[in-house]
Amino acid sequence: MNIEALSQCLKAAADPSRLRLLFLCSHGELTVTDLVRITGHSQPRTSRHLKILQDAGLLESFREQHFIFYRLNRQPPYDDILSTLLASIDA
Repeated sequence: MNIEALSQCLKAAADPSRLRLLFLCSHGELTVTDLVRITGHSQPRTSRHLKILQDAGLLESFREQHFIFYRLNRQPPYDDILSTLLASIDA
C-alpha cells in the first residue's frame, strides 16, 4: 500500500463517529438503518460517514433485496489496518 492510500485510510478512521462505525461493523454486517438506530445519528450523517469509509477502502457494501449491508473489508492490506485499529479500542 502506498503512502497516499494509507493516509486516506487513517484520515477516514480518525473521526470518532467513523471509528465507532468501524467497531460496530466489526461485529457483523449492518444496514444504515441498524447503524442509525444504534448510534442515534441521523441517516444522512451516517450515510456520509459510511461513504467516506467505503471510499477509503475500509468498508465494503453489498445489496440484498432492498437493503444495503456494510461490512469491514477483510482483504489485505485493509484487514491488517483494521485489526490494528480495532484491537486498540476498549470495548
